[in-house]
This record gives sequence, structure tokens and C-alpha cells, in this order.
Amino acid sequence: MSHDERNLAHWNKVAKTYNSDHTQKAFGDLINKAHEFILSNISAIGVEFIEPSSTFERSDDNPSQKSVRVLDYACGPGTITNILAGRATEYIGLDLSPNMVNEYNERFSAQTDGEKLNAQAYNANLLAPAGPPESLNDSKFFDFDLVAVGFGFHHFENLPMVTQRLVQRLKPGGVLMILDFFSHEKDDMGNDPAINTISHHGFSESQIKALFASAGLEDNLVLDFGQDITMKQHAKRRPFMARGKKPA
Repeated sequence: MSHDERNLAHWNKVAKTYNSDHTQKAFGDLINKAHEFILSNISAIGVEFIEPSSTFERSDDNPSQKSVRVLDYACGPGTITNILAGRATEYIGLDLSPNMVNEYNERFSAQTDGEKLNAQAYNANLLAPAGPPESLNDSKFFDFDLVAVGFGFHHFENLPMVTQRLVQRLKPGGVLMILDFFSHEKDDMGNDPAINTISHHGFSESQIKALFASAGLEDNLVLDFGQDITMKQHAKRRPFMARGKKPA
């Protein structure tokens, strides 16, 4: 079974329970701290977001509103989309797992009309070794102001290829942002099937900056969360947020 096949099997299986009490116990600390950190450092991302109070869904009677487009890659049930809710006019999620895509779309379609996001997820693997599928050649999958990967980078095998392909989806001046973990020891995860989806045990600041630079990004920045988080009630991680800009 290939790495992509292991990822697909695992995330399809856990999709329905991703927002359960069990998952909240395992990852709630991470999600909460990521939410707080992103919003506290929103200006450091380098995207000219819209004001959350202005609108949640772009309307035909407000054509002057600027467009801000976000690609939430490896979107899962939409954690990053939810954190950035109200700050963009369009959110597109992409995920290898069709079950995760269903969770994303059900989550945002179920929101009340007054707070409904222009958010839609699609089942596609941008990082397939043979190249992205034809479906991703559509113009709606390009020219994003922000491409974000929330704690998915350590699951990807070929990091230079990953970074290049994500940067290709940015508009000139757009930003690639990733949230992940600094380098850490390999944990004893016992029989946890998630171990088969992990390709990297965190990253150093210099590694991330080198990857970004090799993909042509500029003004690269890595911000330390400044505190450890606990995952699955035992594993300690130190998260970071990194961003780089595509030359205008």
C-alpha cells in the first residue's frame, strides 16, 4: 500500500468522528491554540483580509467588495477555513479523503444564512506523483491570495514537490502559510494507525525557510507559538506558523 493509500484509508475512517468528544480530547488543545494564535497574528500572515464584520458571503449588491480567496489544502473538516471565517470572500477546500470533503461541506452548508461562508470542498490529490488531476486545471483552483495547510505538512512525503505545487496555485503576491510542529522525537504510538500516515517528525525553522526559498517564495517567516501543546493526552508538540510570499 502506498503512502497516499494509507493516508486515504486512515482519514476516510476517522472523518465521521473528527469532531467527536474523543477527537476533541486528543486534538482540542491544538485546535484551540491554533485558533488563538492565528487570530492574534493575523497581520503577520501578510494577506489583506476583509473585515469579518463586513460580510460572510459576497453579495451581488456589493460588487465593490474586494476579493480574497483562500485554498485550504488537506482541509479535513475545515479547521483553517473556520478560523479564518469572515476574512475572505471565497474558501476552497481540497482533500484526499472524500469523507473529509463531505464533513467540510456539511459543516459549512449547515451554518445559518446570516453566517454562511462561500466555502466548498473538493475531493482531489494535488500532490499525486503523476501530477494533479485534470479537474484541478480549472481556473477556480488557481490565483489564491492564501494557500494554507493546517498541520498536514508532516504527512507529505516529497516536500520540495509539495511546496512547488502549492505555490503554483497562488496569485502573484499571494501567501503560502503552513501550521505544523518543530522537530520532535518519534513517539511510541503503539497500535495507533495514524503512525502510518506520518512522513516527518516535525521541522526546523531553517528547513522550512529553505523549502520556501527553493520554491521562489520571499519574505519568509516562521513564528513560534511560544508554548507546547498536548496531543492524545501524552504527546508534547511545539507548533509554529510559517508564511512566505510569491513575488508580485
